[in-house]
Amino acid sequence: MICNECGFEFQTSLRYCPNCKCNIKTESKTPVEVTPNRIKLRFYFGIASIIGSLVLIASGIYYDDFITWIFGAIIFVLTIIQFPKQKK
Repeated sequence: MICNECGFEFQTSLRYCPNCKCNIKTESKTPVEVTPNRIKLRFYFGIASIIGSLVLIASGIYYDDFITWIFGAIIFVLTIIQFPKQKK
């Protein structure tokens, strides 16, 4: 591979030019293909995260532990925001 900045020839496995230390721009990787199995897996992880956060909230309330309750509430809100939307 040849550096675009200084013209130095180097190995393709390097991320920076050894001569001028500039960042080598490599071709971006192809995006991950979204398959039905990936969508199902993301859905199930979302459900598990919601259940786990509700357990944290309940245990925080039961044991009168404010930190656990808040942590569970934050995880619950973040999960609801990131939960996969159903396409019509």
